Amino acid sequence: MDAIAICSNTIHRVLDEPSILKSLKAPVIHIGDCVAERIAQLGLKRVGFLGTKFTMQEEFMLAHLKKSGAEIYVPPEAQWDRINSIIFDELCKGAIHAGSRDFLLAVISDMVERYHIQGVVLGCTELPLSITKEYQLQYAFDHKQKYSEEFFFLDSEKIHLEALLKFCIDGVL
Repeated sequence: MDAIAICSNTIHRVLDEPSILKSLKAPVIHIGDCVAERIAQLGLKRVGFLGTKFTMQEEFMLAHLKKSGAEIYVPPEAQWDRINSIIFDELCKGAIHAGSRDFLLAVISDMVERYHIQGVVLGCTELPLSITKEYQLQYAFDHKQKYSEEFFFLDSEKIHLEALLKFCIDGVL
């Protein structure tokens, strides 16, 4: 069985176009649906989302994440340009700056304080280049010490790839 996968969060925007969906002959394994399923499996009720400015301001990805039943939050609009710059002017060019990582982690901490999020979707495939597994584990450890609860980093690319692998092995969406 064939399927279609778009391995970029922002490009999923094209799937909002009815004419495009009608023209597809194979089912789409949507990154947003894969992440929503993981959010639901973890039982999260409040989740943050970081991505490109376009992805944070539009509903095409957030609507899929909301299928999890969780409330989905994005950072305040005043932070979007800096996040976008980190993604496109640094990470897409292979530049990883500690100050930018610190800013992204501060944005997440701000969402924890404002919205009491229990996890954050790294909704741009480049974000884990800056917020590596090491920083994710340290942040989660510090969060547990401060709030006595787990904190989850949901790497959209990794979750999507796991779903694609499962589809390739089991043939099931």
